[in-house]
Formats: sequence, C-alpha cells, structure tokens
Amino acid sequence: MAVIIRSLVLVLVSLLWFSLLIDSSIADPLQYCDAPYFDSSNFPDKFHFGAATAAYQVEGAAFVGRGPSIWDNFTHTYPDRIADQSNGDVAVDFYYRYKEDIKRIKEMNLDSFRFSISWSRLLPNGKLSGSVSEEGVAFYNDLIDEIISNGLTPFVTIFHWDTPQALDEEYGNFLSYDIVSDFQDYAEQCFLLFGDRVKHWITLNEPVSYTNSGYNLGTFAPGRCSKFMNNACQAGNSSTEPYIVTHNLLLAHGAAVQLYREKYQEAQKGKIGITLISYWFEPYNSENPLDSVAASTAVDFMFGWYLGPITFGKYPQSMITNVGDRLPVFTAEQSKMLIGSIDFLGLNYYTTYYAAYNDTISDISYTSDQHLTATGSKWIYIYPNGIRYLLNYTKDTYNVSLIYITENGIGEADNSSLTLNEALYDPWRKEYYRCHLWNVLRSRNEYNVNVQGYFAWSLMDNFEWADGYTTRFGLYYIDYKDSFKREYTQKSAHQGLTFAWSTLERAMVDRYWIAFLLVLSCLVALLDASSADDDPTYRSCVGQCEKNGCIGERCFLNCNFSSNGVSNNGPWYMQEPHYLRWKQWDCQSDCRYNCIIDREKERQGFGNGPIKYHGKWPFKHVYGIQEPASVSFSVLNLAMHFHGCLSFFILLYYKSPLRQDKSVYHQYSTLWHIYGILSMNSWLWSAVFHSRDVDLTEKLDYSSAVALIGYSLILAILRSLSVTAEAARVMVAAPLLAFVTTHILYLNVYKLDYGWNMKVCVLMGVAQLLVWLIWAGVTRHPSRWKLWVAVVGSALAILLEIFDFPPYQGFFDAHALWHAATIPITYIWWSFIRDDAEWQTYVLAKKSTKKAK
Repeated sequence: MAVIIRSLVLVLVSLLWFSLLIDSSIADPLQYCDAPYFDSSNFPDKFHFGAATAAYQVEGAAFVGRGPSIWDNFTHTYPDRIADQSNGDVAVDFYYRYKEDIKRIKEMNLDSFRFSISWSRLLPNGKLSGSVSEEGVAFYNDLIDEIISNGLTPFVTIFHWDTPQALDEEYGNFLSYDIVSDFQDYAEQCFLLFGDRVKHWITLNEPVSYTNSGYNLGTFAPGRCSKFMNNACQAGNSSTEPYIVTHNLLLAHGAAVQLYREKYQEAQKGKIGITLISYWFEPYNSENPLDSVAASTAVDFMFGWYLGPITFGKYPQSMITNVGDRLPVFTAEQSKMLIGSIDFLGLNYYTTYYAAYNDTISDISYTSDQHLTATGSKWIYIYPNGIRYLLNYTKDTYNVSLIYITENGIGEADNSSLTLNEALYDPWRKEYYRCHLWNVLRSRNEYNVNVQGYFAWSLMDNFEWADGYTTRFGLYYIDYKDSFKREYTQKSAHQGLTFAWSTLERAMVDRYWIAFLLVLSCLVALLDASSADDDPTYRSCVGQCEKNGCIGERCFLNCNFSSNGVSNNGPWYMQEPHYLRWKQWDCQSDCRYNCIIDREKERQGFGNGPIKYHGKWPFKHVYGIQEPASVSFSVLNLAMHFHGCLSFFILLYYKSPLRQDKSVYHQYSTLWHIYGILSMNSWLWSAVFHSRDVDLTEKLDYSSAVALIGYSLILAILRSLSVTAEAARVMVAAPLLAFVTTHILYLNVYKLDYGWNMKVCVLMGVAQLLVWLIWAGVTRHPSRWKLWVAVVGSALAILLEIFDFPPYQGFFDAHALWHAATIPITYIWWSFIRDDAEWQTYVLAKKSTKKAK
C-alpha cells in the first residue's frame, strides 16, 4: 500500500510539473511567438550580443569641447517640435558616466557595444580647416579603451544624424554635394585616431530616417519639408529634397569606404559597412495584386533606396518609375564606387505594416511617390516574424554576405505616475527580444542567412529625438526626475537578450530527470503567473489616453484629463454621467477597455490571436460586467456551497443523533461550518471581482481566496491526522494562520502582487491536495472514493488553469471553465463531508452507547 501511495503522489506532482514543462508560458503570460527553449549555445561562438546608443541621445556635455549640431539648433530654436520641449544638452550624462555604463554592459554578459561619434565633438565646425577638439579626441579614446578593457567589442557609427550646424549654415548640410568631401575628411580622422582599436565601422545610421523625418516630414532636424506635409516647417520641398539628401548621403558613404579600403583597411584589419532600417510590409489584401505591388514598393522606397545603389549601382526600378526626373542619377564612376561598398550590412528592424495600393495623389512628396497607404498601429506593432522575412528578403534580393542586427527594440510611453518598481517591471520587453532573437536564429538555420550579431536598442533610456524623453527604449531605466541623474536599476529586458546560462544550468535543461528532482523545490517559481500589461502597444495607448482622454480620433466627452494622467475633478468615476456612476466604470477603465478592443482588432488584422492584459484575457462586457461567464459560475459555486453548508447543518442537528447535552458527535463540525462561511465569502467576492475589477474588489477577492485556501490546508491536516485535542489543533493552526494573516496584510498594505499571491495559493493548494491524497490512500473511510474524485478533480482543475487559452467568443476562458469545473467538485466535496459526519457520528455514538451500557 505504501508503494501505491508513493506512486500516486509522484504521479500527481509529475502531472503538475509536466504541464508546466510543456507549456512554459504560465511562467510568463506574455506570448508573441512559439519559440522553444534556446540560448547562446544555439548561436555561433563569435556571434556578437550587444546594446546600442547614439551620441546626441546619451552624451550630454553639449558645450564641452563640442560645436553645435543641427539637433542643438533644432531643439533650441523650435522646442515645441519636441514632445516635451526637451533637448540633449544633458541627455543621460553618458559623457561623464560612461565608465559606469560600460560596466553595466559587462554585467549583462553582453560582449559588444555600439555607439556613435559626434561629428561636431571631433570637428567643432565640421571641417579639417578648423580645429580638432582635443577634448573630443580624449573622450573617444578613453571610451574605446574602457570598452576594450571590459572585454567588449566596439562597433562605431560615424554619422548618427548630428551634422555640425556650421555645415548646415554654410551650404545646407546634405543638400549640397560639398558635404561629401567634408564627410570623407571627418571619417578619415575617425580611422586615423581610433582605427587601431575599432574593427567595425558603420558610415551612416538609418539614412532613410534622417532623410524622411528631416526633409520630408519635418519632424527631425533640420526640420525641412513642404508646408502641406507639416505646417511647422519654415522651408523645404518634400518632393525633391529627400532624394537630393539621400543621393549625397550615399556618395558620402561611398567616398568614406573607398578611402578606408585604400589607406587603412589592410593595416587596421577592420570591416566597414552601413546601417539601414526597414519595416517589413505585407499586402493589405493578399489577393489583390496591386497591394502586393504596394508592399514591394514600400520596401524599395525604405530599404532598396540605399541597398539598390550599394548592390547594383542604381536606384530600384519602382523609384525610377514613380519619381521620374526628380530622382538623381549616378555617374558611371559613382556607381562603380558604390557597388560592393559594404563589408557588412547593419540592419535595424522594429515593426511591420500593411501596404495598400493608393494612386490618389494630391500633393507630391516622397510619401505620395510610393503610391500606397501604410496601415497599422501608430505605436510599434510587435511582429517578430517580420525580422525573419526581412533577413530572408535581403539575402534573396541583394545577396548580402554578412549582416548584423544593429538595432532591435521596443519603447513604452513614459508614465510619471508609476512607482520605480512598477516602471522597472517590463516582462513584455524581455519577450520582445526573445521572440525576435528566435526569428533571427530561424533565418540563420533555415535560410542560411549569415547573421553574426544582435544589438538591442537601447542600452538605456535616452533622448528619443522628436519624442524627447517621453518614450523609453532602455534595457536600463533612467530616472529623469532628479535632473537626469539616473538610478541604474536593472530591468527584466536583458534576460531576454543575454544568455548567461552556466554549464550546470544547461545540463539541467538537457537532462529532464535532474530538473525533475528539483521540481518540488522549484514548483512555486515555475508557477509564476504574475499579472502584467503585457503588450507595449497597449501600454502606450493607455498612457496617451490617460493624458489627453483620446484614443486616436475618439475622445471621451465625459472625462476631464490632465497632462500627468491624473483626473482634474476627483475620482475617475465621478466624471461619468450619473446613469453610469453606479457601476464605477470610470474614465481610466474606459481608456483601458477601449485600448484593449482596438488593440485586439489590430492583432486580428495581422492574423494573431488574443493576448492577456493585466493578467487577463480580453472579454466582452455584458451590462458592464467584465467577465460574465466567471461571474455566473462564481454565483453557482456560491449557491452550491450554501446548499452544502445548509444540508450539513441540517444533517448534524436535525437528522443525526445528538449527545445528551444536545451537542453533535462530529468532532469537526465547527471547523466545517467555518469552512462553509469562508467558501461562500470567497465565491461572493470572486463574483464581485469578476463583475468589476477595481482595487478594492481585487483585494477582497485575493484576501478571501488565500484565507479559504490557507484554512482548507489547516483543515486537511487536522482531519486527515484526526487531531481532536485543542492544544494540538492550535499548534497546527497557529503558524499557518500567522502566515496567511501576514500574506493578507502584505497584499492589502504593502503590495497587491498577483504573481506572489498565485504562488502562495498554488503552493498551499497543492499541499492540501497531497494531504488529502495521502489520507485517501490509507483511510478505510467508506466514502473515500468521493475523496478520490474530489482530489483528482481539483488537480485536473489546476491543470485546466495552467493550460490557459483565449476566451471562446469573448466569454469562456480556462479560468471561467475552472470556475465551472469546481461546481460538481463542490457538490461531491460536500457530499463527502456529510458522509464523513455521518460515519464519525455513527462510530462515536456507538462507542457512547457501549459506555453507557
């Protein structure tokens, strides 16, 4: 019998563990891809894992040995064109704190760091005819030495959009061919001064972003465009200037590469390339040939605009056709210089859009020349497959021999109302990196794309150009509240980027039997089902809505918001009409719910299933009730417990024999009465909570649930061990009651932590099941089969919770079905309790009769 008991216990624990093993998503409910386990061992030994920054975005020290750049002029002259009227004068103080920052990179087990050199910090007026800044040379020498001394590989960008203002004033920046020779001179200074240590050079970063935003949309420095594109633009021509600027950017790139190869590459043994960004584009209607053409054209205008000349010496045919004589033409000599002018391609990828054909043109610009409408979220849409499609396309179309992913990352809107701990919790960023890395690995393994590196954007939160400091991309959080003095607190994101697995940990993953030995000690950690806003697009939507009361063009007329996201007129729900206040469905909740609905429509448009929000699936509301199915089943559970408790009371006091003092024979009657009250209380607050999720109802639900589960564990121990002495009962109950009370106080006073509460509840629940299971195996109770059914049914119900899935028709999810499954289990359980009372009453009454005789 003992062997059978041990086997059954092992089976139960194994089932729970195995369900976690095959569905690891319970440890992190944020799922954007179906990537299996993988780590750094799946990549080549020399694969670079790194993080990236850019000079103007992080350095600060704007007036220390540096001349002004076009971004200095732009942010100071037109502060209103930056989201928060900020600038990069101080940025995040990298100039003075780079040593600390480099150590952080090493602590993350990254091996590479990508940064850019500020043109005007090296050559304050942009030309060799002016002075070379000694402070600038010293800074970059020290920075590179610090990088190398920490065992990191430097990847250096020569130009990241910060053209010296002096060149813009002299001849119009990249609008003039004159800049080609000045850029070549600047690049040569970089090679000459730093090339002995830098072996990976990037001439230009995202020239399409610089061109489109700076000369077509007017949102980036120097802020030029046609008035019809942006009324804030003081000068510019969106139909011609983008093409002129790109032409000169490409010629500057080619000249710098030609110089490096002729004078420095052989001796310095380095590589030189360019970094390009491209979204991936899918046809809006895959059955419409014109939409397929639009998707291809979109990639040409964003990606082929640069890679075409570098590969073939000419612009893509779609651009030649659409732009006509406004598109400059390369001479034969220039084409020859450009063809093959990269040793590697740096590829930046962030998101994917739909492309729909649109031949309606009112005003001519770089945008309208594409003859398409790019549709999608105004926030970054998470589509990890896009990076794989783009990599495969690059190999097929341009036959690039070596690629580094030089930027990939996700931003979130800065929310000043968050506490530091809340701001640091970003599991969705970890998932973003994990899913994109998995798709990079798939391109390598399935399509033989030679990707040899991956850099996260960015190392730290920073000045995000026109967004200022309102958007955060960093692996490390910067606290902007204290004059940009950051509190470098590690966020979860880097866990999805780096793979600092020890040999022992890898062995445990490969050998499941070792992991099984650890399951009992690790079960709680594995069952981490913590709640989260797991979609950055959704978070950004809510963040914007709470600032201005609008989602896109749709605004909530009854809501009054302020710039910091705090309502102006008291509680949120008091801003609703009187006929809606009864349900306390407030303006803040309106933001969340409508952002969820909009977000899910976008995801469905991309063929993706629903994801969780705040630890919950998106549900359809019925008369303001958030989860109608769960509410219904909670009410039925409440009714079932009421029926069970009432029938138990009637059995004991009206159907069973009583002692002479009119007390019952059953020694656990009071304990079961308390259990019934706690059960009904728990299901009552469960129904209320699932009707309306507000802070109070959430606390009541969590507290009542943990009280019930903790008490049930005490009851299981007392009943299975037949503990009847009051002193012994106190000894068993006291420590558990103290723990449960402390946990409830923690939830209500310190932190309402869903993940920790889930761990505690699951641990006590599994412990309770094990106690009942062991007793069921050894007892000769006549109704032990009911105990078996209740225990096995409860275990399966836990498995149902673990095997989570989106709500069917927006109503029925695994949690709702778990509520439903507990209804028959509750009936059987109370049936066993009644049988147990009858059995014990019979035994004790019989003994009492014998004693009386």
